[in-house]
Amino acid sequence: MLAVPTVVGQSKSLYQCKDGSFSDTPCPGGKIIEVPPTNTAKSEQPREPLMEEKQAKPEPKPTPSGPPIPIKCRDLTLAQKSEIKTQLRFQNIVPCMTEQQAKSIIRNKQHSEYIYPAGGNNVFKEWIFTPPTPRFPHRIYIENGYVVETK
Repeated sequence: MLAVPTVVGQSKSLYQCKDGSFSDTPCPGGKIIEVPPTNTAKSEQPREPLMEEKQAKPEPKPTPSGPPIPIKCRDLTLAQKSEIKTQLRFQNIVPCMTEQQAKSIIRNKQHSEYIYPAGGNNVFKEWIFTPPTPRFPHRIYIENGYVVETK
């Protein structure tokens, strides 16, 4: 890779030497390469978009609102978020953990999953572990993708 040195205020000529290197001073057997001025863009208002650009611009799509976050998991403090991360590290399932985080902890442990539609986009899930083990709660309740209760 060749590096082309540029110094502000010097000539706009660059020399390519016989060995293939570049220099800002003449070298024996080298040839002159004219370097166009850099940073010549005007800093005025941007140009008007072309007609094709105006027509080709897609309209923004409305984003789906999705199911709401359970009330007890909204606006968590930094200490609460830190506690969830700590419990995740120790492989414990606690309220306000996401469903995906809980799945990463239980992995493929035997359980039954019951899904209850709760109107609109709301979904309520219940995971029941049989037989119960000391490491996992017997039941985990999930509302809209967040653990809301464990028993």
